[in-house]
Amino acid sequence: MRNGMKKFWILFVMVLMACGSFAETKAVLVACKDLGSISDEPIAMLLDQKGYAVTICKQNDLPDVKLENFDAAVISANADADNEAVLNLIRGGRIPVLNMQGFTYAQGRLSWGEPHSGTWESSDNKCFDIYVEHPEHPIFKGFDNLETGSRISILDDMEERGLMPIQVDLPGTWCLATAYTQSIEDLYGVGEPQTSIHEIPAEMRGGSKYICLPIAMSGARFLSEDGKKLILNIMSYLLSEEPAELDLPFLEISAFSIEGFDAQINQAENAIELAMDAEEFKDMDSLRSVQPEITLADPNYSHVYPNEKMDLRFCPYVPKTFVVTDYISRRAYTFSIRLWRKEGIDQTEDETAPVRKEWQNGQIVIIRGNNKYTITGIKIQ
Repeated sequence: MRNGMKKFWILFVMVLMACGSFAETKAVLVACKDLGSISDEPIAMLLDQKGYAVTICKQNDLPDVKLENFDAAVISANADADNEAVLNLIRGGRIPVLNMQGFTYAQGRLSWGEPHSGTWESSDNKCFDIYVEHPEHPIFKGFDNLETGSRISILDDMEERGLMPIQVDLPGTWCLATAYTQSIEDLYGVGEPQTSIHEIPAEMRGGSKYICLPIAMSGARFLSEDGKKLILNIMSYLLSEEPAELDLPFLEISAFSIEGFDAQINQAENAIELAMDAEEFKDMDSLRSVQPEITLADPNYSHVYPNEKMDLRFCPYVPKTFVVTDYISRRAYTFSIRLWRKEGIDQTEDETAPVRKEWQNGQIVIIRGNNKYTITGIKIQ
């Protein structure tokens, strides 16, 4: 009987070990401003419920913490964004970090970008969703049928604030997902997406992984099931040896046209010029609302702004800027239009004569050699 029970317990223990019940518990430090318990911090509570050994640490006590006793750290959205101990934990690279406090990126702190408070626009779930940039990344394992641009609702609701994306400016790092900002002007327009999940490669911070997913405390209390799944995926990835193996996008506009007119692109000067015969294109007013056809060299992981119908009537006078971005690095192209008339040009003039533009008598004047022309190529007597 005893031998039978002994064999049973040995078999039971082996089954438990095979199922991972005796897997090593990971110790996670959660840095906050003034929270008293795990139940006060939604991310800490989620990790605790999933078996992580969570320790709440007030930010002013961080300098005395022995980080070697922990496997990873979480910066709570409750933490002060300008606290030097918090910033040092992010910079240090001694252990993996999940940062929920996006305002640490501001100038004078980490100086890695410009934080946003996110959008409150609930139409079409804009304030609850992220938009995937790299569906092949390990943090998106278990999400079915993802592709670039796929949406994941990670919040069910919000109070005051929810997702808080960042206009990141840290070349060599990755934007894994975006979220909409407030309806304010930024580099890409009004209320356009910015980085919602930001990763710094481990080799850039001493060998330890780092991901930032800024969500306000009031929003994190309403994590959806997919949101919880994403947080747990991020923690598993941070604690693993699995590399991301992502290539940095190639930022380039390879083709540009308007209404069938192809522009010339000078890649060395980041300049796009559209030369148009004014006889073929008689009505400048038709440029009041047009959408350029723009081809990107890397359409999967780069984007161009603006990318909508726009007023280009004044481009012969004031060039327009188009920005190609992966939401981390940016490449700005200057776009201009040059209108001309064949019969307006003196055919006896050397066509290699230098051309320049001047503002004379309230209009743009094209000067070529000894002759002057209007912006549309009519010779000025």
